Amino acid sequence: MEIKFVVIGEPFGKKRPRARVIGGHAAIHNDPANERYELKVINAFQQVYPDNEYPIFPKGAYVGAVIKATYTIPKAYSKKQTMMAKLGLVKPTKKPDLDNIAKTILDALNGFVYHDDAQVVSLKIEKVYGDNANVAIEFNCL
Repeated sequence: MEIKFVVIGEPFGKKRPRARVIGGHAAIHNDPANERYELKVINAFQQVYPDNEYPIFPKGAYVGAVIKATYTIPKAYSKKQTMMAKLGLVKPTKKPDLDNIAKTILDALNGFVYHDDAQVVSLKIEKVYGDNANVAIEFNCL
């Protein structure tokens, strides 16, 4: 079975938990933006697969993932730069990092696509420019 869906909007990378000292003790908290984006990923997934039993892939299955993070072409680009970006000759090198994008997507889909993201044994991810910002996600049972 193949799972495909798209999350509309700029790609988002998981932020690290922050620690602060309260009353002499360290308190760790996650950035609320992480939770908001993970909910956005889950909602995009459930719009395409609303009536499935979750998780879709069985426990112990090997899962392959392909993630394509598309950024909007900067307005400051010249016509030549814009054309090169559309042809894939210029790639985005800005934040977030690829590993943080993957971490956000894979963590969000625990319990929906697979029991645990440790089941993902193959991952291909890339950043490209396009007309509309989004993250296209595919999963396959290997």
